[in-house]
Amino acid sequence: MTGTRRTATRPPETTRQFIERHEGLRLKAYKDTRGLWTWGYGCRITDPLIIATLDAGHPWTLTQAQAEALFTAALSRATDDASALFKDFPKFSSGRRKALVSLSFHLGENGLAHFPKLCNAVRRLDWTRAGEELRFNNGLTKDQPSAYALDFPERCAETARLLETGLHA
Repeated sequence: MTGTRRTATRPPETTRQFIERHEGLRLKAYKDTRGLWTWGYGCRITDPLIIATLDAGHPWTLTQAQAEALFTAALSRATDDASALFKDFPKFSSGRRKALVSLSFHLGENGLAHFPKLCNAVRRLDWTRAGEELRFNNGLTKDQPSAYALDFPERCAETARLLETGLHA
C-alpha cells in the first residue's frame, strides 16, 4: 500500500498576524521610511514630549506589554476607519477585510481615504480594479507600479491578492 501523507492545514492568518508579520516588532523607537518616529508594531509616536526627547538623541524603549497595548488600540482604530469607509465592510470576505484593515493601519488615520479610486472600486465590489489601483499608478497604466508597490512590494502584492480573490494566502 502506498502511503499518502496528510498535511495539516494551518488556520488562515489573522489580520493581527498579517500586520505583525509585515510591520515586525521594535521595542526601541525608530524613524520609519517617511522619517516619522515609530515603535512597537509600526505605531507612530504622536506625543510631542516623546518626539522632542527622541529628537534630542535620548532613546525611548517600550516593554512588550506596552507594544501589545499600543498595537491593539491602533488595530481597533484601523478596523473602525475601514468600516466607516465602506458600508458593506461586514459583508466582505475575511480576506478582503484583512486587506482593508491592513491598508488602513499602514497608511494611518484616514489614510485609505486618500486613495479614492481604490475606495470607489471597493464600493462597487470591483475587486480586480481595487487590486490594480493598489499595484499600479492609481490605475493609470499597468507599466508603472504605484509608489506603494515600489516602497512595499511584498506587502502590496499580498494585499492586492487578498482584495482580488478574497482568499487568505
